[in-house]
This record gives sequence, C-alpha cells and structure tokens, in this order.
Amino acid sequence: MSAGLPHRRDIQVLRALAVAMVVLYHAELPLAGGYLGVDIFFVISGYLITGMIARAMAEGRFSLRAFYLSRAKRLLPAAFAVYLATAMAALWLLSQAEMARFLDTLGAALSFTSNIALWRSVNYFTAGAQLNPLLHSWSLSLEEQFYLVTPLAMLITPRRHWPTLLIGALTVSLAGCLVLAPRSPVASFFLLPTRAWELMAGAVVMLFEPQIAKRAGRGLRLLSPLALIVLLVVCTVAPGAGWGSVHPGLDAVIVVGATALVIAARPAWMNGDHRVMRPLLWLGGISYALYLVHWPLFALTRNAWLDAPLPLWLRLSLISVSLGLGHLLHVGVERPLHRAPLPSWPRAAGLALGGTVALWLIALALPGLRTPPRDYRALGAANTGIAPGCDFAGAFDPEALCTTGPRPTTFLWGDSYAMHLAASLPPEIDPVAQATKSACAPVLGLSQIQAEVGQDAIWAAGCIRSNAAIVAYLQAHAEITRVVISSPVAQILGSEPQGLAMEHGRIVPVAMSFARGRAALHAAVQAIARPDRQIVVVSPPPSVGTNFFACRERAESGLLSFGPRARCEMRQTEVRAYRAQAFAALDGLGAIAGVRVLDLIGVLCPDDTCPLEEAGTPLYRDAGHLSIQGARALGARDALGFRALFGLDEKLTRLEK
Repeated sequence: MSAGLPHRRDIQVLRALAVAMVVLYHAELPLAGGYLGVDIFFVISGYLITGMIARAMAEGRFSLRAFYLSRAKRLLPAAFAVYLATAMAALWLLSQAEMARFLDTLGAALSFTSNIALWRSVNYFTAGAQLNPLLHSWSLSLEEQFYLVTPLAMLITPRRHWPTLLIGALTVSLAGCLVLAPRSPVASFFLLPTRAWELMAGAVVMLFEPQIAKRAGRGLRLLSPLALIVLLVVCTVAPGAGWGSVHPGLDAVIVVGATALVIAARPAWMNGDHRVMRPLLWLGGISYALYLVHWPLFALTRNAWLDAPLPLWLRLSLISVSLGLGHLLHVGVERPLHRAPLPSWPRAAGLALGGTVALWLIALALPGLRTPPRDYRALGAANTGIAPGCDFAGAFDPEALCTTGPRPTTFLWGDSYAMHLAASLPPEIDPVAQATKSACAPVLGLSQIQAEVGQDAIWAAGCIRSNAAIVAYLQAHAEITRVVISSPVAQILGSEPQGLAMEHGRIVPVAMSFARGRAALHAAVQAIARPDRQIVVVSPPPSVGTNFFACRERAESGLLSFGPRARCEMRQTEVRAYRAQAFAALDGLGAIAGVRVLDLIGVLCPDDTCPLEEAGTPLYRDAGHLSIQGARALGARDALGFRALFGLDEKLTRLEK
C-alpha cells in the first residue's frame, strides 16, 4: 500500500497478489486466508519505507518535514476522495446506527487512529463489522503510525545500532503478538505493537540486503518459487484457523517469512519483461487505489442488500466495479499527485489540514439532511438482560451473579439468546439470577472454536469450565426451583468444524458434529434436573438470517434497499426450515422429568407470517435477538407464556378462592 523508490517488478507482483487476495476474501469467494494479503502489504511497506529513510539519511538529505509531507501527498488525496464519496453514498444507504459508526470511524481515520477506535468497538471478522464502510482504514492507520514512529527512532539511534533497533523491535513485537493473540485477539489484530513485527520483517531485509545478496542470494533465488507457492497455499487454505489459531498467528508468521524471502531474493523470473506479468504489474500499480475503493462498495451493498450472503453475480459485479473505480482513482488522483512536486511546507501543511477539516465538517453535516422517524439506535441497543454487565467475559463467578435481588430462586442460563429473555420473565418469579456468556452455549463439556471471531482454544476451554461451574452451582443450590435455558445451539451442532470437549477429566480437541452437540445439551439439562425444580428450555426465536430490524428502519426512513427480503416479511414455514437443526437438537428434552420446551416460533408466529412488532415496538434488534423494548412488551402481557409454564396462574387462582 506504499510507494517504493526503485522500481521493483517483483514487489509490484507481490502487491498484485496481496490486493487480489484481500478483494477475493471480501467477496466471500473460496479464499479462506485472503485477509493475509494485508500481512504481505505490511512487509512490503516496512521494506520500502525504511529503505527510503535509510538512503536519505545516508545521503544527508533526510528531513522529517519532507518525509511526512511526501507520505501525506502519496496517501491522503486518494483516501480523502474515497472517504468523501463514501460519506455522500452513506446518506442514502446507511442506517442510523451504521451512520454513527461510519462517522466515528471516519473521524478516527482522519486522525490516523481508526485501528485504535476499531479495537475498542468491533471484531474485524464478525458479521456486524462487515457493514462498516471504513473498516479497512485500520491498516492504513496502522501504517501511518509506523511512518510516524520509525523515522524518529532511526534519527535518534546511531546508524551502527540500527540492526539492534530493528531486530529488537521485530523480536519484542512478535513475542508480544504470540502471547497476546490467544488472550486478546482483537487487540493483537488491530494494534501497532503486535503488528509491527510484520513491517519490521521488511525493514530487516532492507537493512541486511547487501549481506543477504552476498552470502545467500543464489540459494534464496532458488527458494523463491517455493516461498511464493507456500505463500499462496497458506493464503488459500488458512490452516491455522483449523488448528484453533487466531490471527495474527502461525499463518501470519509463514506468510510474512515467505514474503520477506521473495523480496530478499529479487527473483529474475519475477523481474523480467514477461507478458504474463503485465496484468499483475497493472494490478500492483493500482493496488492502493483498489484497496481503498473495494471495501466501501462491498460494505454499502451489504447494508442495502437485505439478505446474506450476497449472490455470486452481485459479488462478481462488485469486483469488476472495484477494478474500474480503482483504475480511475489511480490515474485521476493518485498518480498525478504522486508525481507532482512537493509544495512548500506552509502550503502543503495548510492543504492537508484544510482538507481534513473540510471533509470532517461535510461528513458531520450529512446526518442533519435526514430526520429518522424514531430513535433506531436506542431501539436496536444490545439486550444483555438484567444489566449491561451480565454478558460475562470470564468464567462463571457465583459472587458476580447478575441478580434482581438476594437469594435468587430463578436462574437464567445460556448465551445472548438467554440474555434477551430477562425482560420477558414475569415478576412473580423474582429474584432472578442471570449467568450468560455470549456464544457460549449452555451445554456440558463441549464448546466450538471459531478463531476468526476470537473464539480460540483458550476461549473454548473457558466456556467449558464456565458451564461446568454453573452446573455445579445449580446442583448445590436446591433453593433455585426454576431454571430458564436458551441458545440457538447452532454453534455446537457442527456449523463450526473444530471444538474442544471434556473427556475423562481432560479438555481435548474434537471434530464438532450434530450428535456430539445434541448429547452435550441433553447432558447439561439432565445434570441439573431434580424432582422439585422446573426447567424451561426456550427455543431460538424466529429467524431466517435477515436483519429485519434494519429492514424496517430502512423502509421507514426511505433508505435504499434491495434483495429478496426488502419487503420485510418473515414466514413461519421459512423459519421452521432455518431453525430445523436446533429443534432437532431440542427434541427429547421434554421427556426429562420437570423439563418443558418452549417453542418461540409457535408463540411469535401464530399465523404463516411472523409479526416484526409488538404494540408498535420492533420485536427484534437484529437477525434473531429480541430488542429490549420488544422483550419488555412481550413480558408485559406474558406473551411467551412463562406464567402458565411455571404454574403461576394456578397458584393465583387457588389464592383467590
């Protein structure tokens, strides 16, 4: 994503491969590790930028002011053009919440801190993140932070100590990444300290290039085809994800090493004037512009296309449009300004600052051009149950239970699909204790691994131990006479191929399957069942995978919407088919003494069409979870029937008599 000084065809080819991987991955084509293309870019940037600094310092012509201005001239005009176009399109395509998130990210991108802002608010690999049109700006901000720090560090460090500086930075950053990634995958993904080693790999190649060429040049040239093959294979299959490794991890180490090897080798077969290379050289030339334009196109389309995934024809069309717009941006903005002479310091600084402020003011003014019929951000807020802190990040802790009062007699257990039920429970069953952990299904001795969203082996083991502690707690507390359990359970029925299981007192890797997941669910319910305890297992709510809250907002706000779900209709027959596997897993639980299964589809879809509102309030906040207000509205009239399930109506009738 950065320009080089000496023209290197091999680097242009690497750029082409990197941007192609990223675009194909974002288009959801079969390229499991396409996100590793960014790691290739980091190595290239580290090599070129430190080389630029080192050469200028060696010739006695380096200036921090000139360096920063040249970087701004190279990167900002094209980025600002894309940001402005995206802001204008957002007015017609983004919901209220997505517009707010876009503005937050834009402000961070203009201050070169979007990677920090995104670290605090989103996981790159989650579905919700795919709607942010500036999600890709995280890597630009990270590189800009590298540009800020590196020349300063090289200026204050004597040249003879540069090897210690660069190798030391690489070693510390890599060690920090490998240690932090399993424990805090989002931070390790977004932040410079845990990604700097990738840029430093390129820097170290630059620093030792003469020695490398002298001592190992021939061997590296022979190895370069193999390194390129390894790079392509790893980016295609991403084996680390199957091993429960989070990114950046082993995959990144392999790709960074292979990229550094190819750069160090300067292979003649990649630097010759071959016809087969010309399309790659063109693609490498527009790689920065293509990287800038492709993601907003995909994200804005995903906001407007109310179904998932995007159809193949649309994804291929977006790739074609991205290539066309990337070429236009490159020849119309990026290349002319890159070749233009650097303006004087005051004028250049004024242009950069003025452009930044103007773009920010324009973006801030856009939301005022439309007035939403109601506050959709409040209506779509996360529903975590009794309190915001009831989405436990760590293990189950009886001392930290979320409760509505002392000595609870009712227990709510599960993942986010249990959280959203709290407001629908009748007040007569208070006090209620809530033990919920997002994505951690309430089962015994089993958890999925979904490394791309931070659910690695450490997370999965924590989920297993947390559920085991909850089961032990319920077994030890006979005063808890009512238990409500809920989860979509799809995550432990084989939708994720890998997981962990507790076997013979040890947590071991397993292949996930429907049979294993169903058995773990039934084992959990059986373990807490007792003659004097009522257990209600609540099925997942109606869903077909479409965010109907966003659909309703778009229809009411006059935003553009496309796709087969644009009419905002959900039918029971489709819902039954979508949730069929979950209901198959629930089948048989009702045979356990004291256990009832509540069919939410039957309750919330009394006819063929499933209503999306309750008394004028949106029932759902996304593709499946009940909204806070929706859950309260259902609870106000006991629409889910908890009073009857727990026999509360019968008790009241006896008291009245």
